[in-house]
Parts: sequence; C-alpha cells; structure tokens
Amino acid sequence: MNRWILLLIVSPFIGCGVAAIVLGHNDMAWNDSAVMGLYVDAATEGNLLLGPYSRFEWHHPGPIYAYILAPSYALFQEAHLSVVVTALLGSATSLVIATRLLFGFTESTAQRCGITLIVLVLTCAAIKGFFARPEWNPVVAIMPLFLLHVCAVSCVLGRFRLLPLIVFLHAFTAQSHLGIAPAATVSFFFASVAVIMRSRQQPGVKRSLIFAGVLFLITWAPVIAAEIEHGNMGQILEFFGNNKIAHPPLSELLASGTQVIGEPFSSGFRRSGLATEFGSCLTAVLIGLIGFGLFLALKRRNRVATWFLLWSVVLLIVAVTSLLNIRGELHQYLIYPFLPAVALAWTGVVLSLIPKRECPPQKRRWVLGVTYGGCVALFLVGVIMAIRTHKNIDPTLTRKNHLVENAAEQIVRELGDSPLIVTGNHQAWGSLAALMLQIKKNGYAPRTRSSWRFMFANTVTYEDVEQNGAYIYTEAPKSDEGLRLLGREGELRVYLR
Repeated sequence: MNRWILLLIVSPFIGCGVAAIVLGHNDMAWNDSAVMGLYVDAATEGNLLLGPYSRFEWHHPGPIYAYILAPSYALFQEAHLSVVVTALLGSATSLVIATRLLFGFTESTAQRCGITLIVLVLTCAAIKGFFARPEWNPVVAIMPLFLLHVCAVSCVLGRFRLLPLIVFLHAFTAQSHLGIAPAATVSFFFASVAVIMRSRQQPGVKRSLIFAGVLFLITWAPVIAAEIEHGNMGQILEFFGNNKIAHPPLSELLASGTQVIGEPFSSGFRRSGLATEFGSCLTAVLIGLIGFGLFLALKRRNRVATWFLLWSVVLLIVAVTSLLNIRGELHQYLIYPFLPAVALAWTGVVLSLIPKRECPPQKRRWVLGVTYGGCVALFLVGVIMAIRTHKNIDPTLTRKNHLVENAAEQIVRELGDSPLIVTGNHQAWGSLAALMLQIKKNGYAPRTRSSWRFMFANTVTYEDVEQNGAYIYTEAPKSDEGLRLLGREGELRVYLR
C-alpha cells in the first residue's frame, strides 16, 4: 500500500487524537462518555455482563467493547483520554486493514484511487461523531462494521482464514449497538456458511472454523450470562413488540436516510434546505450505478465486483429495514448502519466500472493527482466540520471539571466512603455520571437511586432510603431548604444535605 495513501487514510483520526489532547476537553468524561467510563471501570474488575445502556431502559447486546477498552484504561491510571485514543486507534486500524484487503483485489491504479476516495468519504461522513465523541458506542462501531463487510466478501471469494476476524468483528459491532446488529449478523452469517460449505473440500479451512467457533463462544458467553441473570434480550423483544412507542414519520425516516447517503456533502446543503434533495439525487444515482455495474460485472464475469455489488444490495435492504423499525425520536446516529453499506456499494461500482488494466504513465500521474487533490479536499471538509463541532463545546467545561473534582473529594470527606449522589432534576443525569465516575476513580463506591439502574447497571450500588447525600441540579432548585451549596458553575450546582 502506498505510504501516502496510508497517511491520508489515518490523518483524520490523528487529527481527532491531537484535538482531544490539545483542547483537553476529554480530561474528564461527561454524559454518555462518563457512563461508558463507569462500564469500563467495572470491566477492569471483571464483573460487567451488560452492554451499553439504551434510552429505552434496556441494554445493547453485550459488554465486549468495555472489556476491549479496559486494559488501556487500567494501564493509563483510569485517564479518560486513554479510552478516546484507544477508540480512535481501533477505527483507524479497521480502515487500514479494510483498505489493504480491497487493494488485494486489484492492481489497477485507477481502481485503487477510487477505493481510497471512498474510504475518505466514509471517514468524513462520520467525522462529526469522531471529533465530538469518538468513544461513543454508535460511532466506534462504524469502521469495524465496514471492515466486517469487506472481510465477509473476501471470505466468500476464498479468503477463509479471515473467519476468526469476522467472528470477533461481529461480536464487537453487534454487541456495541443493536441498530448495527442486523447488518453485522448478515455478513457474519453468509461468511460462516461459505466457510462451512468449503470445509470438506479444503482441509486447512477446518482449523479456521474450529478457532472461530471457540472465539464465538468466548465473545458471546457474557451475553448468555446476562440473559440468565438479567433477561436483557427479553426486555429488548418486549420493547420492539410494544406498539405504544411510535415510529418516526416515514417521510422523516426516508429524508434522514437519503441525507446520510449523501454525507459528508449533504451538510453543505443544510443551510439552504436542499440536503434532502441532494441526498435523494445521490441515492438515485447510486441505485442506477449499482444496477449498471452489476450488469457489466455479470457480462464481463467479474466475480469480485459482482459479489461486492450483490452484498451491498443485501446490506442496504437490511439497513432500510432497520431504519423502518426505529422507535421514538429519530437521531442521526441511528442511521449510521447505512454508511458502511453505502461505502461497500460505491466500492462495487468502482470495481465494475473502472477498467482493470493499468493506466499509461501520463494518465497514471493524472489519476494520482486527482486522487490526492480529492483526498485533501475531503480532509478539509472534515476539518471544517470538526471546527463547527468544537464550536458547540461548552466554554465553561474546564471550570466544571474542576468543580466536579473538588466536589468529589469534599463529598467523600463529609459523607463517607460510599456517598449517596442524587439528581435534583432529570437533566442532571450527565453530571451525575461524571461525579460518580470521579468518586470511583478516587477509590470510593458511590450510590444513587434505583431509578437509574437501567443506565448504570451494576457499575454502582443503589439506595432509595431518604438520607444525607449530595444533590446535583442543572437548574435552580424549587426549594433549597436543608441544602448547602458546595459549588456552582454555569447551570451546574452541587449541594450537600
């Protein structure tokens, strides 16, 4: 692989890591990042069975993500920055491996340049999430999901030794977020079937099959244990069987889906109100190119392009089905399963429409120049989107970090080693998570109300008896009787009772 292409591919992730270190906004975790910190802390103790929480009061399938983050978290003395950097490294590594596998299917400079542009577009489409919260479970699974799809197609085309990696990637992506699980499971299933069908013909395949089977049991054992102890999958099935929770309007779902297909370029049309129109046009173009590319691939007996296009069609159907099953309020991260399937479709289009033969030297230089120019343009798009994301960062965050650090020490001094932490209003949940994580880092065992059990699982203990404790508000309390103010920064207030 050309080292310049490699550098271009990983540069957005390097930029994310540098931004996290220089800006320092990841010194302390807040909101969902703090909740993830509590899960990782529990994983370092080996007693975590449940996956990340859902706003609908159940948990995503499994805890493998927290266990992957646990070693670096423990090694770097529970610094949240270690979680951020590990997540970025995982995404960058997934993208590099996927690109190397794709390059293995062609020697054509033009096709390789097309693949490079697709990979950069995929990165830029998800760049907002990577700059804002790279460790967040819907974001961290995007690049491994793309790698899983590429590995699955490669496996069907004869690279059977990739099956153990497919098993691991399936466990990681499916357990991290339920919305990604259907697409991940489809790729895992078909790749496994392909290997099993060939295992009799090629004796060496059996070793990969046995290793993959053992790895499957190891990675899914916590999920089975969680089902026995908590009945989590039963809660998920009950949720999706509940017709009381409404779907978002179909027009809104379709508009969001087409906008995501048009990313990162759709963002440039949002102010003019044309993002949906642009996304719809690009979706129509993609569908037309998939059909035309499939026709050419079958006519030319291009087996590689045929499989990539067929696989992308299946995955896009799965993504649309997942989209139509969304419940409650629609958020952009729920559309993320579209991104890897779209990238795979564009890859199939490149492999079917661009000739395999090598370009003449003059054309080769022209193709490389256009590719590098396109990569730089895409990188600048990512930088602009990142700057816009960072403008939304709370300017008082550093002072809030200091407030939580000081409050955590004072709360333990006054309330003991297992202080009760209570939210005065529901919107204070993110600050509650940040404060409890800081108290755990200091070596103590915070407690909170059992109404938050769906969010924190077994990472903390629970107490519903009225007693002295610390109260967190993100608005003025209706009555401050009996409350002593420990500190205030902006809308955040911490009291003792």
